[in-house]
Amino acid sequence: MASLKKNVEQVLTARGLSRAELSSRVGLSESELVSFLRAPPKRSEGLLQKLSRELLVPDFFLFAEAVPIPETRFPDFRLSKPARTGYARETLQWMDFATSIQLQADESAPNTKTTLSLKSAVGTTNNVSAAAKNLRQRLGFTFELQTEAKDARTLFAWLRRQIETLNVFVLLLSFPEKDGVGFCLTGKHYDVIVLNTRKQSPPRRLFTLAHEIFHCALGMSGVSDPFVINNAVERACNQFAVEFLAPAALVKQQSAKFIKSSTLEIDQLRRFAKAMKLSMHASVIRLVELEIYQASAIGAWQRFIRSNGDPEVSAGGGGRRQEEWKYKLAKYGFKFAEVFGEAKTRGLYDDYEFYQLSGIKPKYQDDYIQRSSRARPEDAIEDEGAEDA
Repeated sequence: MASLKKNVEQVLTARGLSRAELSSRVGLSESELVSFLRAPPKRSEGLLQKLSRELLVPDFFLFAEAVPIPETRFPDFRLSKPARTGYARETLQWMDFATSIQLQADESAPNTKTTLSLKSAVGTTNNVSAAAKNLRQRLGFTFELQTEAKDARTLFAWLRRQIETLNVFVLLLSFPEKDGVGFCLTGKHYDVIVLNTRKQSPPRRLFTLAHEIFHCALGMSGVSDPFVINNAVERACNQFAVEFLAPAALVKQQSAKFIKSSTLEIDQLRRFAKAMKLSMHASVIRLVELEIYQASAIGAWQRFIRSNGDPEVSAGGGGRRQEEWKYKLAKYGFKFAEVFGEAKTRGLYDDYEFYQLSGIKPKYQDDYIQRSSRARPEDAIEDEGAEDA
């Protein structure tokens, strides 16, 4: 007879969760959980449902002869030594989703060899600055395009669309902030980048996207937060994001227009950051790196934040929900509609199977798929102030 305790421990290992974390989530002490798993009493359906919900498996899996759950492939790069760790159930759901669409994209659209990949666009150079320059050139990401973009939201939408042409799914999803601001899953044919929509200002989301791009170029799947740098991989990804979004030549060009002092002047910094589509925090650091600001500007910025709060933190919420197909486009992106819409047209998915994959109800599927093929990047911009995507 299959062992409940053995199966649960197998799923815990696959999910990167500890027994203590699971017991806390289901409202038991660890010893109570162990006793239950060894000899579950009759009429324990409620607790079994809680266990299956937290472990993200059907309850009958817990009594199966074998549990076909692959190990989580998302190490936490916020750690000094990146390793698999326990994530919230909501986060694990999106990790499963990312894994599923990568696997199914490989099966549904295998003819990707003629498409330029993200890794080839970045190039094989070991020089991060050269890699960033390579990708800017491949994407047509000119200084003029960056500075003339309306705002960081508009630039993010354009960049996301361009990155998706390189066989990358870029998804905007919502999960607990404690699980990072983004994660990525790299693969042979397709990469998946997931950005957390919770409390990320447009400039920070733009920086996180650039950070995750280099994770994919390095072939390093995992969870990140560009503000938490404890290892060489994260330092390299942040360096790439800086070189990609704020190359020295562009910073010097724009600082000559807006920065009139080597010490921090908030109004000057705000205008510079707006032109660059960077956060004010990232702008201060880059200006110090290039010796346009004195090193004391970092301390001055920190004192300003302590006294006045971060001027770029969004309160969120209160926005009017946009048209449904645009909402779906903002959440799932262009590449998802392209790959799986084409597969649906070929009969590989019916409405219900497409719903199982995506969570998009049948009544919205065709509108999202068809309109996305003609949509502009700005059609995938979330409404200002709207709650999490």
